[in-house]
Amino acid sequence: MEHSQNFTLVLTLRADFCEHALAYRPFAEALGHFLPELLSPMTRQDLQAAIEKPAIAQGIYLAEGLTERILDAVDASPGQLPLLEFALTLLWEKQSNGYLTHAAYDAIGGVEQALAGYAEQVYSALTPAAQRQAQRIFIQLVHPGEGTADTRRLATRREIGNHWTLVNHLADKRLVVSRQDEATGEEIVELVHEALIQEWQQLRQWLEEDRSFRTWQERLRSTIRQWETSQRDQGALLRGATLLEAEHWLHDRQPDLSATERQFVSASLELQTQEQNLRDRLRRRRVWGLSSGLATALFLVGMTTWQWHRAEVVQANAQLNTLSTSSMELYNSGKELEALLASLRAGRQLGWIFSENPETRARVVTSLQQIVYGIREYNRLDGHDRTVIDIAFSPDGELLASASDDKTVRLWQRDGTWLKTLEGHSSNVRSVSFSPDGQTLASASDDKTIRLWQRDGTAIGVLAGHQDKVNSISFSPNGELLASASADGTVKLWHRNASGEPITLSGHTGWVLSVSFSSDGQTLASAGVDGIRVWKLDGSLVTFLPVPNNLVSISFSPDGQILAAAHKDGTVQLWTRQGETLEPIPTPIEAHSDRVWRVSFSPDGQTFATASADNTVKLWRLDGTSIKTLQGHSGPIYSVSFSPDGDILASASADQTVRLWHPDNLQPITFQGHQDRASDLDYSRDGQMFATAGADKVAKLWRADGTQLAIFKGHQERVHSVSFSPDGQAIATASADGTIKIWTLEGSLLQTLEGQTTLRDVSFSPDGQILAAAAEDQTIKVWQRSGSGEFFANPVQSLSGHSDHVVVVSFSPDGQTLASSSDDETAKLWRRVSNGRFAPDPITTLSGHTSAVKDVSFSLDGQTLATGSLDGDVRLWRRNGTPLLELKGHQSRIGNVAFSPDGQTLASSSIDGKVMLWSLDGSLLSTLKYNSSQKDSSIAGLSFSPDGQTLAASTGEGKVILWNLNLDDLLARSCSWVWDYLHTNRRLNEGDRHLCDTPTR
Repeated sequence: MEHSQNFTLVLTLRADFCEHALAYRPFAEALGHFLPELLSPMTRQDLQAAIEKPAIAQGIYLAEGLTERILDAVDASPGQLPLLEFALTLLWEKQSNGYLTHAAYDAIGGVEQALAGYAEQVYSALTPAAQRQAQRIFIQLVHPGEGTADTRRLATRREIGNHWTLVNHLADKRLVVSRQDEATGEEIVELVHEALIQEWQQLRQWLEEDRSFRTWQERLRSTIRQWETSQRDQGALLRGATLLEAEHWLHDRQPDLSATERQFVSASLELQTQEQNLRDRLRRRRVWGLSSGLATALFLVGMTTWQWHRAEVVQANAQLNTLSTSSMELYNSGKELEALLASLRAGRQLGWIFSENPETRARVVTSLQQIVYGIREYNRLDGHDRTVIDIAFSPDGELLASASDDKTVRLWQRDGTWLKTLEGHSSNVRSVSFSPDGQTLASASDDKTIRLWQRDGTAIGVLAGHQDKVNSISFSPNGELLASASADGTVKLWHRNASGEPITLSGHTGWVLSVSFSSDGQTLASAGVDGIRVWKLDGSLVTFLPVPNNLVSISFSPDGQILAAAHKDGTVQLWTRQGETLEPIPTPIEAHSDRVWRVSFSPDGQTFATASADNTVKLWRLDGTSIKTLQGHSGPIYSVSFSPDGDILASASADQTVRLWHPDNLQPITFQGHQDRASDLDYSRDGQMFATAGADKVAKLWRADGTQLAIFKGHQERVHSVSFSPDGQAIATASADGTIKIWTLEGSLLQTLEGQTTLRDVSFSPDGQILAAAAEDQTIKVWQRSGSGEFFANPVQSLSGHSDHVVVVSFSPDGQTLASSSDDETAKLWRRVSNGRFAPDPITTLSGHTSAVKDVSFSLDGQTLATGSLDGDVRLWRRNGTPLLELKGHQSRIGNVAFSPDGQTLASSSIDGKVMLWSLDGSLLSTLKYNSSQKDSSIAGLSFSPDGQTLAASTGEGKVILWNLNLDDLLARSCSWVWDYLHTNRRLNEGDRHLCDTPTR
């Protein structure tokens, strides 16, 4: 080389490798003899030279403006340079007469589409079997983003499986890059460029169809790495809900799992079986021990029986707790039906266990309650083998048609019963539409045709005329015309009887994606890659709205006055109809984190639903206010449709299912009790009534079902508190006007007691002889009943000791102790003495809170107290003032605490509308949430009904909520909700299918 005159050696080195190169001394010394050329990022001028000069050197010229088009499509970032190189290579192959032309550039799809177009050609040339293998390879080379963009990933030969010959072929075709990992020696492969993920539609569709599986698989691989790091310790294997999910994917996608992944899931299942067998053996041994002990001694029999029974009870409670925990995990992850079935199983088992732990019962019941009153999905239609693209209800709402990439249309009854599969299309079915009379169904396909079917699925005919995929179809309101939108850039209007030539509407400059008729049938809107066009039915253009490269679909509202457009960027744009023009509502709705595929209006036009690639459906008001997000699909959702009566919302997804939702879920009994803050709530001893106090200066009496019985008017200021007398014949109210008033149940005033200052709370002693009130003058006012049966008009005592407002007073069940809470951050206990009054000094002070103590309550046995504070903590104390526990979980200020009648559960509420239920060992059992549509969602009053079947709350906006904790009623509501699912879904096991066949206890 040193003596060669015509030889030059050029070495290139990435900047991030310089450190490694210089660490090798001989190489560093050799580099020292030459001045390195440092390459900075290319400017636009550099790129222009790189494009034009090599061509000119070969006598080839670029058409005028072509260089500018190419430069506009790229920037100087390093990631774009390989794309530019690839596009120029393809463009070079299409030179004509010494020129590189605009037509040639369009033919390769430009810089953005060149690689994607080439990938599609390579894929199309494969055999069907190789195409299926290629799909599995490509999806393994992408890391699915969770709230982020999808990215390339390195895959090992083990993960790819037995397809490495095809990997080598794809590498030869420059779609993937394979090499040997220097660290492990294992062969690895990756995509040639990120542009394949972004621009190759085939790959994007595969990713969307498999996103749920691939996201799970990536989590699984992370878990496997931990397992292998721990020397395959059994403790790192899957359990519970995660194992259930893994078992599902092992069953459905075994060919797509590597040997290691299958081994890991199988090992987890084997461990589960071993543990279950061990439990069974222990149970059998207990039984055997019992039977053998019968021959020995009656005492031993009794002891063994007791131990066996105790063990069985412990095991049963453990199983119920696990089921309830799993049900909430499923519910919180969007698997609503699976969650309800798990909770139903727990509720059924609880109904037949006669020695359940009270904490277990509370956990099972509250979990079931949350799911029953939160669930929206009520049925799931499983049957398609690939992505479900579109759905449509018949006008009478009795039929549902679904279109799929499996080349079929399926017909279903409203209850989810599968009726028939319509076959005939030779490619993906993209759209379905019922005629207004419900007697004809049209389906549109990538095979360039539209097929017509009778309501019963009998084929009628085929409409052929488009030159490319038919993306969308829609019948006119009178049913005489059928509009179709095609990738050939045209819209066609077909006569229903297929007579004559269709009217062709031309003007779009690319794919037409969607069509929608106005309700009056006089105009048709079409959405294309260039924007929205509105046509008269004679084919004349009314208006054009340019919305380039962002539209996905459009839909008119039922009254035809609003047009909604779904966009790739996750927004929805609403347009209002002004004569023949459409005016955009200025601010688009930021609807989803990924593209919106479809918008569908409710039949009354007051709400609309959006379906998105982010796997969610969302419900909206017309002003853009979000109502609800429906989660559960494990893949992108392509279509959403309301039933004609608005009672059902159907969604179609890449997860191969159609899901049926009720837009309005079951709700706890909730009603407007007061026109202002409902400050307090108290149940009568028999549980047949409850009373509420309001900032609107009145108190009210209600039946247990929320029917109003009486209203108590007379206070001059807000009513802060209400309390039933122990005999249930009178009600006391305390007000900011400084008085306590005592009323009959009919609303007649019996007495007015003067307190001389704002009174925040009032409470009868259990024997009914004392009324205690919390006062803002830092005292507790005490009234005694006289010999005549009335209370003395003025307090007989004023207990001092607090240094700020007294907020709440509460008697112990035996009436011998009075607890008070205060804004001075403490609670105090006061002892009742022989004359019926209280000792002037408190027994003890409960200190520890760092903010105002807003409530204090005794347990049923009187041995435990609970306090709730604005510091966000709930604390438990012994009756002597010794601290027991701090319950932390609320993220906001505590307003109320209340013990359940059995004394085993504590409820606490905070101003953010959350009610938390705790066991007395400090475990959080569940959380109930009041979702207010207004500003104030705080819980102002909280009380269990005496039978523990209802938890009632009053709110800052004057509403009353009755949370249902009745197990039998909740089970009945659950069974009613899932009845169709249990009887029509083909994937259910027989055990679940019969969950609701037997009555509850």
